[in-house]
Amino acid sequence: MKSLKKALSFLLCAALLVGCGLVPALAEGADAGTPVPAAEGSFSFLNFNVAGLPSLTASSEKAARQKLLGQKVGADGYDIVAVQEDFGYDGDFAAGLGMPFRSYGPQSAAFGDGLNVFSKTAVYNVAREGWNKKGGMLWEGDIVSQKGVMLAVVELAPGVYVDVYNLHADAYGGQESIDARYDNFRQTMDFINAHSKEHPVIVTGDFNEAFHFGAEGRYFYSVFVEQLGFADVWAELANGGSYTDFSAWSGDYWGRWDSVECILYRSSDTVTLTPTSHRYVNYTDDAGNAISDHYAAAATFTYAASALASAEGLNAAKEEQPDVIRMVKIVFEDLRYIFSHFDEVTTLLKYMNDMEYLYTHYSR
Repeated sequence: MKSLKKALSFLLCAALLVGCGLVPALAEGADAGTPVPAAEGSFSFLNFNVAGLPSLTASSEKAARQKLLGQKVGADGYDIVAVQEDFGYDGDFAAGLGMPFRSYGPQSAAFGDGLNVFSKTAVYNVAREGWNKKGGMLWEGDIVSQKGVMLAVVELAPGVYVDVYNLHADAYGGQESIDARYDNFRQTMDFINAHSKEHPVIVTGDFNEAFHFGAEGRYFYSVFVEQLGFADVWAELANGGSYTDFSAWSGDYWGRWDSVECILYRSSDTVTLTPTSHRYVNYTDDAGNAISDHYAAAATFTYAASALASAEGLNAAKEEQPDVIRMVKIVFEDLRYIFSHFDEVTTLLKYMNDMEYLYTHYSR
């Protein structure tokens, strides 16, 4: 009888404590066997090529446009913003954006990759890799640019982190460019496998590639979906989860459907990422003119963590110091290409305003 009274007393006390909020109760509608997440929430995400390449003739005008662009993006209240071509006007864009945490890539178009991540929450362990392979013609710019991929670990909540990869792949459609882009994707795969095998991951950027691009698109799908296990937010939410059937769409795809501004995601064993919305955004000035030559891709996610991660090994993002040896190497490589392809240089100087001629008479 005494043991029965003790049990009843224990149950009564537990009920009182739950009622007072001192012991967490099961969520409404849940049964006793449903695990309660250690943390859950949502966040918004924007991927954007901000077209921040330096201008020698209209630098003040471009600085003002970059600040305006930052203000417009900031007004939309995204939690994480990944950008490409963030070069000479980074300070103007960042001032308009007003987000407290960020990466700090080199701002020189000659030596920087133009990649950065901004966030409302802390950013850690920033790492960068320049592409091993470049392709195309001199006037396309990839040969003498420092595109690549970067990693930034972003805190979603205390003990919950997501690895954000931001890349800018080789552009254009010549065979050299296609081969270089394939190599960019393979290098990204190796980069992800080296850092993020057990982490939730978002891969975003300007891929200069889309799933509907025939053989190129199938290769894109093979690397990121089949081999790395990612899903694409647009394909999942807007195309019924299909990466091969685009019959529901017609007309120009740019900034409308299956565009080159992708947001790919992958959950981990302990953190589940679930996309809940996707849209393309064209940011314009007061006169209705596009501020960038790219559309932005925006998404929202929910997350649920079954366990919290340790903060051990996380280092806050800080100013990235110039690598003098790398800078010298870049200058040497660019000069070597220019002097070994002097016919391209002279042709470009002569026909720089006639791209049709350049592509008709010179292509690889």
